[in-house]
Amino acid sequence: MLFWVLQYVSFEVKSLVYTNYYSIYNPADCFLDPFFTFIGRIVGLVGYVFVVVAVCLLSMMIGLQYFIYLPLILRTLDPFLIVAHGVFGHWILINLVFHYYKAWSTPPGTPPNDSRAAKQIIGVCKKCVAPKPPRSHHCSVCKKCILKMDHHCPWINNCVGHYNHRYFFMFVFFVFIGALYIVLCAVSNFKVQYSIMKMFRRHRMSQVPADYYYHKAVMFHFSLAAIACVPVGFLLLQQLYLVATGQTVIEMYTNKRESIRCHNRGLEFRNIYHYGWKKNFLHLFGITQKQYEKDYSWLRLVLLPSSHEPLGNGLSWFPPDVPSDSYAKSAKGMKDPEAVVVA
Repeated sequence: MLFWVLQYVSFEVKSLVYTNYYSIYNPADCFLDPFFTFIGRIVGLVGYVFVVVAVCLLSMMIGLQYFIYLPLILRTLDPFLIVAHGVFGHWILINLVFHYYKAWSTPPGTPPNDSRAAKQIIGVCKKCVAPKPPRSHHCSVCKKCILKMDHHCPWINNCVGHYNHRYFFMFVFFVFIGALYIVLCAVSNFKVQYSIMKMFRRHRMSQVPADYYYHKAVMFHFSLAAIACVPVGFLLLQQLYLVATGQTVIEMYTNKRESIRCHNRGLEFRNIYHYGWKKNFLHLFGITQKQYEKDYSWLRLVLLPSSHEPLGNGLSWFPPDVPSDSYAKSAKGMKDPEAVVVA
């Protein structure tokens, strides 16, 4: 008798919580939710510390590049190569500073309070208790829903979303290019300075040479740039893969979960936001198919600093070859922080 009672109670509980989308991830999400909330609050409190550290590291690399290699370039290279290094190096520097500032200062976009402005509501945020458009997710650090949320980046103390994804992508790209440029410029000088420092340690000289700190600066500069190339390079590769396949970091995991679920049911999973790698990149850079096919003026929007906004408003999603008037107009104040529903 007790066995049948327990079985009936178990059936009643399952009938209340089970859905076709139920999986082991549901209880795991509920169990880990307080932990993620706690971590989010900690990251939110120390957010500006990460920004200060990032600015200091970038300033250190740039300052040492001027201090060490600018005099070396001016002494050893011919005028043509001096101009080439100057133009290329400052092109990287201007783009890096611009895109970091824009990624940090640009609101990623939040769903409007008025549900009538959202054409494709897919649900309600359980924390905001507000309409949730496609590709939007709640950020426990920012305490609000973010349009096309990729992830929360502590190094910019901001979420990467619809309106600042391009800035973040280009910032990562130029950090990697800049670090690689420093490594290529410094590798020969690093070998020389490393052999000098090795000889200094071998002979245990009691008197510190006059250029001792110069040797240390060269080795530190090269090591910092070389170390930065590895994690930033992996991050850039991940972003390239995600953009090429029409996904965000969050969608990469949810799509994998859904593809497994569809496969188990004999179905084929398709990402409706994957328009082909070329159109995906055009969408990221805010370039329409018409602009791309017309001439090469769109390169200015990619290679030079530009504050143009992305395609669409983050609520409705269309390929870049769809006419711009097909997009729903952005609601006024959508990027205004005061127009955000706060949990």
